[in-house]
Amino acid sequence: MKCPNCKRKILNNAKYCKYCAYPISVQQGTEESNKNKSRIVRILLLCCFIVAVLIIIA
Repeated sequence: MKCPNCKRKILNNAKYCKYCAYPISVQQGTEESNKNKSRIVRILLLCCFIVAVLIIIA
C-alpha cells in the first residue's frame, strides 16, 4: 500500500506513514486491497478469454 500523502510504500496494517507521519485510516487500506483483488480478477478473466479463443482456433 502507498501513503496517500508522500506516495511511499508502507505496510498494509500501518496506522501512520513512517516517512511523513501521515495518519492512515483503515478504509484506505481496504480500498487498496479491493483494487488489487479487482486487478487479479480482470487478469484471470483475460487469461480465460485467451484460452477460449485458442481452443476455438485449434
